[in-house]
Amino acid sequence: MPGLNGSHPLADALDGGNLSFIFTTIARDNCARRLIDSALEFYPKLKILIADQNEPTEEMETFYRARGVEVHWVPFDFGVSAGRALLARNVKTPFLVFGDDDYVFTSRTRFAPVVEYLKARPDVAIVTGTWVDNFEGKDGRIYREHRRYETHMYRDVLNRGLVAIPIDHVKPRVDVFDGEIFYQCDLGLNWAMTRTSFFDDERFLWDSQFKTNGEHENFFLQIKEFGGGRVMFYPFMECDHRPEAPSSYLRLRNREDGWVAFGQKWAVDWFLLVGKTFHEYRDYSGSGITYASAGQGAASYLPKRNDDYLRIWANGSALASVSDSVALREANQRERLAWKKADKRIEALRERLEKANAQNERVARVNADLRVRQTDNSGAQSSTETTPEIGKLQSHIRTLEEENRRLTKFVTQTKPGLNSSSATDLEVNGAGSVKDWDLARTNVGLQEKNAELRAWNAELRDRTVRQRAEGERQQAALDELRKKVKRLSAKRSHASLDPDKEL
Repeated sequence: MPGLNGSHPLADALDGGNLSFIFTTIARDNCARRLIDSALEFYPKLKILIADQNEPTEEMETFYRARGVEVHWVPFDFGVSAGRALLARNVKTPFLVFGDDDYVFTSRTRFAPVVEYLKARPDVAIVTGTWVDNFEGKDGRIYREHRRYETHMYRDVLNRGLVAIPIDHVKPRVDVFDGEIFYQCDLGLNWAMTRTSFFDDERFLWDSQFKTNGEHENFFLQIKEFGGGRVMFYPFMECDHRPEAPSSYLRLRNREDGWVAFGQKWAVDWFLLVGKTFHEYRDYSGSGITYASAGQGAASYLPKRNDDYLRIWANGSALASVSDSVALREANQRERLAWKKADKRIEALRERLEKANAQNERVARVNADLRVRQTDNSGAQSSTETTPEIGKLQSHIRTLEEENRRLTKFVTQTKPGLNSSSATDLEVNGAGSVKDWDLARTNVGLQEKNAELRAWNAELRDRTVRQRAEGERQQAALDELRKKVKRLSAKRSHASLDPDKEL
């Protein structure tokens, strides 16, 4: 069934031509190279923009240039927020995806359903995806675990606090589109797609004062507080998370300045992420920030939810599970949508096949007509009976040839040695007998007949050449039609095997 295993039987192919991917990097060149190569492997036309906070090197410049990456060299420790904002302003494609440099694209990195969803839902601002953390266990094996961070955020202005509740603990709002399920939330992972035009309003761009920590929550809280639109979660836009943490990177990553700036910007003294962490801002020096484990947080006191609306990320298979009745109902709905879409495509294919059959019949009629015309032309060239005009001409030529032979024989027997100028000599000199004079006049008539014969022969040759040229032209047209019939037959045969293939 579509959507249940992370694939859709009718999903459109996407090569990334209308997408850009933006990310920043610092102190992790190896991660940046790995990410870029994986992205281009699955989306060869993807536009990649990177804000590199390292010192430029010939090696990395060559790497970026060879892969068509648009690199922006920025100062060291420029910051993830400032880097992403810079890149977003330079994107030229209608959609963009943002992420971190330690991600890796996989065969489950599905963008096509999200692109179509954003086209159909103008009120949706952003769609987040999921990670699969890769970490090494004590036994040396690599383990994989899905990361979740989808919550609803509620700002308590009176008590100067912020509460984030995982969507698993509330009744989720879902949106089913084209057989795929999207879950509404306020906050998701830093792995998301949006329209590039979303950032025309710069209130929704990343705030450059956040370099590490706090930038994530601030970005999504801006969308909610400033009315940017809905935030949706799509589980099957997935990537691997393979972190590398050299000491130079960890020193930058673990700074608490961002949390302090977050508390100051939004006037909050505490931030509770139910079931996970509790940040308390007793002062804004950073020293008062404390963390609470899940056991110390409010989650341990919440009642268990076993109703039809509880989604739990339970088995690491990227499936948001529900009770059997809801799962079956939603699966049936997705299947009906998929079959409805398939029926439409099959009907369209049937119409195209009918048109192809009609075209084949027309071609066959033209083909048969050309065969008849070709046969007629061949007969005209080989037989005087098929074309009366040419037969009459040839018969007249044979009569002239016969009379020519008879006159030639008569002249030879009657006056040996008389040549073509004899008649003229007799006329000029006034000499010779009446018999010679008659013979001369006969010879002149013979010459006139010969001239007429030559003219008829020339006309016959011209007509024969024209007939042959016309026959060759018609034969060429017939050959071309046969090729078209063969191509149409091949396409029709192929389409009958693949109902999704356009004719």
